[in-house]
Amino acid sequence: MSLRVLAADRNRSEWLAAWERSRSREPFGHPDYCALFTAPGVTPLCAVREPEAGGEGLAGLPGALFPFLLRELSIEPWTAGGEARRDVAVPAGYGGAFLFGDAPFADPASAPRHAIEFWDGFAAWSRRSGVVCADARISLYEDEILPMTGWTRTQASDNVVVDIDRYRAHGGEGFSRSLRRNIRLAVRNGVRVEPDDSPEAFEAFLPLYHETMDRRGAIDYYRFSPHFFDGLKDLVVKGLARLFLGRGPDGTPLCGEVVLLGGRRAYAFLAGGGAAAHRLHANELVRSTICSWLAGGHWNEFVLGGGNKPDDELFQYKLRFAPEGRRSYHVGAVIHAPDSYTELVRTRAAYQRSRGLPPHRARRFPEYR
Repeated sequence: MSLRVLAADRNRSEWLAAWERSRSREPFGHPDYCALFTAPGVTPLCAVREPEAGGEGLAGLPGALFPFLLRELSIEPWTAGGEARRDVAVPAGYGGAFLFGDAPFADPASAPRHAIEFWDGFAAWSRRSGVVCADARISLYEDEILPMTGWTRTQASDNVVVDIDRYRAHGGEGFSRSLRRNIRLAVRNGVRVEPDDSPEAFEAFLPLYHETMDRRGAIDYYRFSPHFFDGLKDLVVKGLARLFLGRGPDGTPLCGEVVLLGGRRAYAFLAGGGAAAHRLHANELVRSTICSWLAGGHWNEFVLGGGNKPDDELFQYKLRFAPEGRRSYHVGAVIHAPDSYTELVRTRAAYQRSRGLPPHRARRFPEYR
């Protein structure tokens, strides 16, 4: 098996060619999306295995591409000088080894073998590259990725998915009754929503997003760099994302939402709005308008994501757009160097104690982050 590791900057054309042959062109596999997360000590890469042709009477095998972020542990304040180890995570959203190419799994028994070979190859590369462990938020559409063999799977908070085919047929009848009422109120309040990909609209959206993150006390995971937002603006221009802006009766921007666009489905990505948007129910109208816009195109699902905790207020809000749209969601983890992993956990704990800080409580895997 030949596994190549490509960089988003140096090998963009090769990476893009593989992504363009993927089955649903998920935005999270695009090199330009992954490049948003470039930062000091963070390099966007992609492990790629090309499709294999079958011999006489034998089925071929699809290719697979696994986008990931290679993170240097040397930039962490709690590691010692000379630290050379790294770890891996997937870019924000959903990950896995996305299948590409024309060859289907005609023989179901070939899928696990193909997956084992891919992930064994990635594990070998990881050990050679000083990668201690890897963390992944697994795609909701596991028939479009290789099985995560060798990874530990953990069920996380459910996600919500709006069925756009159903919306196309029945409009907003699938929304909850209270949501439909709020959407009507927003229209009566004079709120207007439309897709607006202009630079001016994006600049109007940014303070709304930052205000929302400040108000909610969002963690650093949701506070992105200027490089990220410049790149996201480019994704909007390229048609890989779309910005929907809600304006008040006088044209003042009230709220907005950026949606990532894949080949089959769209994903809610960033949203923000001020107090006036909440009072006028503008946020609900924005998301309803997104559903209408998607229904006019080729998309069949709109993934809203989940909450911060199972069935929390945020999750319940999303569920109002798809009361029957609950989907199971998993995260994955794999440790390539168990001794190093244990040492890093101890190092982080010692760092906390040495500075009189409370014990570190990781939000998710790995335990030392």
